[in-house]
Amino acid sequence: ELRELQVLVMIFMAENAHKMMGEFMRINGPIKALEIIYTYCTSSYAEHKRLVYFALLLQNRCIMNSNAAKKILETENAIQIWLYVFDISDEDSTKAVAARLIAIMCTNNMVCQQQLRQLKGVELFVQAISKYTELHKPMVGKKAGIKLGQHTDSDLENPEEYRGGG
Repeated sequence: ELRELQVLVMIFMAENAHKMMGEFMRINGPIKALEIIYTYCTSSYAEHKRLVYFALLLQNRCIMNSNAAKKILETENAIQIWLYVFDISDEDSTKAVAARLIAIMCTNNMVCQQQLRQLKGVELFVQAISKYTELHKPMVGKKAGIKLGQHTDSDLENPEEYRGGG
């Protein structure tokens, strides 16, 4: 029950943090959310995985609405924790939010870009993309929902209109 309550509180915070950003910043909310992420990211409990996911969403909401939160997370080396979560998480949605946070923090921010390079984050992202493409081969034909058929000029209403291909 306690784990479920923790998840509900984190969902509430993620949905409403922008309405109470001043108070959230006063209690060091971004740092506490970062601590929660680090503490529970290795847990195998479903509730803890949801808690980490919603804590990441909360941080996303924070950095989108507050430059002060962005600066705090930069000084706390949040990118290191988000990269760790990205690396060890088996949930695609959690990985996606962690990658989004890193991308937001690295946009026009040389300090975060340098942290990402030092932590070999670019290599980690390339490996993840490579692994994804190995496991998810492109679908063609009927599997992709495309109906393949042979068309001739006689199938077209006005064959001259479609001469360039397309």
